[in-house]
Amino acid sequence: MVVVATAFVSADNSPIKIERFDGEDSIDLHFVINSSLDLVDQALAGKTRSNLPANSPYLGLLCLLEKYAVYGYCSTTMIKVILVVDAETDQEMMPEDTKVKQFLEKLYLAYVDTLSNPFFQVGPTSVLGSCGDSKDLFLDRLSKRVISLQQSTALK
Repeated sequence: MVVVATAFVSADNSPIKIERFDGEDSIDLHFVINSSLDLVDQALAGKTRSNLPANSPYLGLLCLLEKYAVYGYCSTTMIKVILVVDAETDQEMMPEDTKVKQFLEKLYLAYVDTLSNPFFQVGPTSVLGSCGDSKDLFLDRLSKRVISLQQSTALK
């Protein structure tokens, strides 16, 4: 399985960080992520989570859109982590649900760890409320954590 992108989305559904790993530069992935946010809202309302515990932050496979499989995770603070994988290359190699769940949990913990570092300073108003170096440093650090996590975790 190939991870195409990860997205961190705030409680008000504005993107915190979208990282694309396949080298392409197109708008289709933003459409997929925005479309999946509607499915996250439905899953949180309980309409599509019949096979998962009610209090689980892992939302499972949200949908298959175009050539992507989209998985979701939503924390208690409503930070959403979206994982987009390539479903077109080998549909028989779809990852096990438990491995995707662990991967999403590690992605979220990397986000929390990035924000929790007492020596890392973000903008004065909020995490992404200020423009400039603090925001760029935060996003760069989060990107490095996501990339290292993707390289160290096998989703086969």
